[in-house]
Formats: sequence, structure tokens, C-alpha cells
Amino acid sequence: MICGSAVRCAALVDIKRAYEMLVARRPDSDFYRTFFNSVSRELFGTVGVNTEVEFCATNVGRASGAVPLRVYRVGGSLPAAVREIIADLPVRSGHRGSGRVRSPVSAEIGRYFESGRHSGAPESIELIDPVFYRGRHALAVGRLIATAP
Repeated sequence: MICGSAVRCAALVDIKRAYEMLVARRPDSDFYRTFFNSVSRELFGTVGVNTEVEFCATNVGRASGAVPLRVYRVGGSLPAAVREIIADLPVRSGHRGSGRVRSPVSAEIGRYFESGRHSGAPESIELIDPVFYRGRHALAVGRLIATAP
């Protein structure tokens, strides 16, 4: 049995059903479904794919509406944009606004654009709301928007 036992599978089916009712109408519901899958796999040791206890693309429709985004303009300074993002994050940190966080993030983004894998320059950074928490880490999920070459 993929989720361990019949009792565990039945409980996961009920939990999934209740969770689906909570997130179904959210415009960013796919994000919450992915979060559910990650948590349930870790907590219950799910191995393989079990569509009864996991959200899969084949059995879930997308919610309507726009996903809440925060948009940060890069302008002439990638480090300034990253500093603004870090300052806006709803987490407590002794590193907030310091170069210890901003510099590695800015350097990694810069290396990507300098590698030639993208021909434009970073124009803006879009992050979805809310922050995704995993263990002791707060993760901002988003994408880079680049100018046309």
C-alpha cells in the first residue's frame, strides 16, 4: 500500500478533502495544493503517486482569478531590489537588509543573466503572496522578468 496502511490512507483522504474545501476558491490554490503534497509526503512517508491522497494535475482544476503578486522593479540596481524584497518579507531575522543575505541572492541572479542563458537584463521580480514556510526556512517564490534583447 502506497501510504502505509488502510487506516492511514483513509485519514489522508479525509484530510485532503477538508483541505481542498479550504483552498479551492483561492486564486493561488495550486500553490497550496503543492504545499499540501510536500507536507503530507514528509509527514506520512508517502512513496509513489497516490491520487487519492495527493493533488495531481489530472484531478484538480485551476481556480479562477489572479494570483496575488508583489512586483519589485530592478531599475539600475539588482541589490537594491533584493534589499527591498528582504525588507518586505514577513519574517524576523537578524539578517534583514544586511549584505549577508542580499549579496549572495543578487550575485546568483547576476550570474544567471551573465551566463548568456537569457539575452535580456533583469527588469523586475514578481513574488507570490504569501511566503512559503518549510521547516525553519521562509521561501519567497517568484520569477524574474527580463527586458527584451
